[in-house]
Amino acid sequence: MAIKRSLAKRYSKALVATAVDDAGLKLVEKELSTVVEFLKSMPELKNVLLSPVVNTQSKIVIINDVLKKLEIASPVKKLIVLLIESHRIDHLQAIAETFIEEVNRKRGIVSGELFTTVKIDPESVGKLQKSLSEKLNQKVTLEQKVEPSLIGGILVRVGGVIIDGSIRGRMDALKNAINKV
Repeated sequence: MAIKRSLAKRYSKALVATAVDDAGLKLVEKELSTVVEFLKSMPELKNVLLSPVVNTQSKIVIINDVLKKLEIASPVKKLIVLLIESHRIDHLQAIAETFIEEVNRKRGIVSGELFTTVKIDPESVGKLQKSLSEKLNQKVTLEQKVEPSLIGGILVRVGGVIIDGSIRGRMDALKNAINKV
């Protein structure tokens, strides 16, 4: 997994470098997202692109036709053809994810995850994002995930920082303190 992530970072950094300005980054982000979602919705096509039985030239002809219909231009088109030629098309999802991380880093935005036992309202998530943004001096965006094992409270993971305000976290801390005695 670490190799795949490292490889994805190299491709995504190169893709960021090809976009001249913020409008170019937005276009690449949109096109990359479109292709990833399309491939998710068409598992047969993805299987063909991953198949060692189908030759590379046939895959390129197929994907060029698909990209034309999806109105995907360079540099995303070049990236996908390169991935097919180097037999790395299975890394496209990871490349898209690391590309978004790179773009956000360039824009001064840090992404994080918010774990709660139940889904909370967008207004509360917004207040938490604002508070974290002020504390970290960066714009923070949170993706909310429901995690019933927390029992109650919240757990936030932003970059390398984890803020555990969950009941499970407190119970674990209490258990560790008792075990030390």
